[in-house]
Amino acid sequence: MKKIKNILILPYSHQLGSTHTLISIGKHLKSLGYNVIVAGEGRYINLAKQNGLKSVNLVEIPIDTYRKKTDSAELTYQTEEEIELFIESEIALYKKLSIDLVISTLRLTAPISTKLTNIPHISLTYAILSNHYALSIVIPETHSLYKFHGVPVLFGLLNKIANYIYFYVMKKFAKPYNNIAIKHGLQAKKNLLSYYEGDITWLYDIQEFAPVKSAPSSFRYLGTIFNKVVAEKPKWIDEVKELKKKTNTRVIYVSMGSSGTLYTTVIENVIEYCKKNDYLVVTNSLKQKGNTGDIEIEQYKGLYTVDYASAEDMLSVSDLVVSHGGRGTMYDSLEIGVPLVIIPHQSEQEWNTLRLEKMGAGKKVSKANYSKSELFSALDNIFDNYSTVMDNIALIKSYIKKYDWKIEVEKTIKDLDVE
Repeated sequence: MKKIKNILILPYSHQLGSTHTLISIGKHLKSLGYNVIVAGEGRYINLAKQNGLKSVNLVEIPIDTYRKKTDSAELTYQTEEEIELFIESEIALYKKLSIDLVISTLRLTAPISTKLTNIPHISLTYAILSNHYALSIVIPETHSLYKFHGVPVLFGLLNKIANYIYFYVMKKFAKPYNNIAIKHGLQAKKNLLSYYEGDITWLYDIQEFAPVKSAPSSFRYLGTIFNKVVAEKPKWIDEVKELKKKTNTRVIYVSMGSSGTLYTTVIENVIEYCKKNDYLVVTNSLKQKGNTGDIEIEQYKGLYTVDYASAEDMLSVSDLVVSHGGRGTMYDSLEIGVPLVIIPHQSEQEWNTLRLEKMGAGKKVSKANYSKSELFSALDNIFDNYSTVMDNIALIKSYIKKYDWKIEVEKTIKDLDVE
């Protein structure tokens, strides 16, 4: 293997959570002396330039397609023709930029194109999106079988075999990728989950939260990667801190990410809850993709908004986070020490939320059957048991501190970086 110099990073740049993690890794690799290029076409590709990295254009799965497929748990993201186009585009870019290493996330074609060009490939994924996740799963709200939840006995039986159902459908979803791999003389993979893996697979997780079993040595935990975005500090942060100090009021942070489709309803409901309890609300933005402009809500003196801010600033004043269940927001909140109420928008978010509940650090609210009363009940539950919840979070924080992603990243690259 030739010495690594040029590293290509492939995020799914239509989503913030799938981009900032790889941007953070890219910044660190650049500081170690590597030439790092980021490729994509999504709305968050601009984070590369903002963080001092080069960027180039590369076709990605459209966000509307990705959201529709993911939210419905029907993971046929691409046709065989589209897969071929992606592979051709990737190989052309590898050659043009003389790439020595590819690091990707949620890029299902990368395992094929890197094998065809004999370029080492590192994939960043989650333990739950692997063949080695050690915990049982349940049928998510997004799956067609969830319609049987009103028949407890039948639904209970289905949940007992949910893991088998999961791996069966994942095998089916791999078919178009396997067809193309075989066409190019490569071996078919076990299932779609195998296409989330690389020659080395980094897990954006901590083992105590998301354990794996029988995983190969190529699986390595990075721990959490805190979202330290480049952003101006909100002008009202000091005012909110002072109000908390003077009045001992609580602050709820609404963070529905780049894909939280219930944002409009949730922010209105949280404002109502906070007005009733004389709490404050902070939120990243009242402008979300799909809205025509600012959300029209009743003005509330305790509402503080900003278009774009770092998670660190927002969490520094927060007592509780209401989120759609993105992994970044979840781990950022736990690392700072803030409990969560989560309205999961897709399967893996739902499974993570149930795990969070079991560890006593958060509460789940249904998206499929969302109601204001369930949200209010979850918020009350956290605040009524706040001391116990914070003890549970303190334990999770102690787990998080055991990991250092920068050390693991550097070690991995050095293992690959040989003459």
